[in-house]
Amino acid sequence: MQQLISARANITNTLRHILRYGDTALIIVDYVLRLTTPDGGPVSVTGTATNVIRHQPERGWRMIVANPQGAA
Repeated sequence: MQQLISARANITNTLRHILRYGDTALIIVDYVLRLTTPDGGPVSVTGTATNVIRHQPERGWRMIVANPQGAA
């Protein structure tokens, strides 16, 4: 995480699908991660993430499984 902060990382997410059953949902998100290398060069990484979230009455929706590599 510290490396992403120092690289001035910026992520843009585009929601593709939400598959919900009760208080649990699978979300599928396309993302673009942009950052700057130590020598000042720009880098852009794209992908599709799959994540599982669960609704907790007093805390709202919380991620319980994070899979930034998606199904790959």
